[in-house]
Amino acid sequence: LHGAAFTSQIWKTLGTLQLVAAFGQLAIAIDLPGWGHSTNSRLTSEESRKNFLTLLFNELNITKPILITPSMSGVYSMPFIMEPQSETCKERINGLIALAPTATNVYSHAQFHRCDAKTYIVIGENDKNIGLFALANLKNMPNRKIFIMRNSSHACYKDQPTFWNEIIYHYNKEIIKRVDDSSHF
Repeated sequence: LHGAAFTSQIWKTLGTLQLVAAFGQLAIAIDLPGWGHSTNSRLTSEESRKNFLTLLFNELNITKPILITPSMSGVYSMPFIMEPQSETCKERINGLIALAPTATNVYSHAQFHRCDAKTYIVIGENDKNIGLFALANLKNMPNRKIFIMRNSSHACYKDQPTFWNEIIYHYNKEIIKRVDDSSHF
C-alpha cells in the first residue's frame, strides 16, 4: 500500500518490490482507490476500505498477505487486519510492516494485543505526530519489533531507502526461517 503523498511507484523506485521478489515472494503494489493513477473514487467508509482489500486479495487469489502499510493506507489496512471477528490477525495476514499508519487510534490496546502476526513497526525519529501515535498503539502487538530510523521524517523509508530495504531483507529472512522451522516436527 502507499501513503497519501506517494503512489505504488514508490516501492519500485526504492527497490523494495525487487527485493521482496528476490526472496521468491509475490510482490504487488497498487494505487489505492482515488489515489495515484487509480481511476476509482476514494472510499470513504471503514467498511468499504476493508471490503476493497478483501475483494482485492480474493481476486488475486492471495491468502494471508504480508502487508506494508505506511501512513494514510492505515485507513485500509487497520480495518482489514482488525476485522471484528473471533479470529486473530494471524488468520488474516502472515505479517505486517507498519510505517506510522493512520487509524490505529480506532482500536484498543487489547485488540492490538490479540494481533499476533509477525510485525515490524517502523517510524522516523522526527515523526512526532502520526508516528508516535501509531507506535503507542501498535507496540501492544505481542509479536513485534520496533525500528526508529534516525534523522528521518514521517516518510522514513524514502529518507533512508538503504536502511529501509535492510529492514525488509531481515523481515523476509525471519518469515522464511519461521516457515522452515514450522516444517520440522
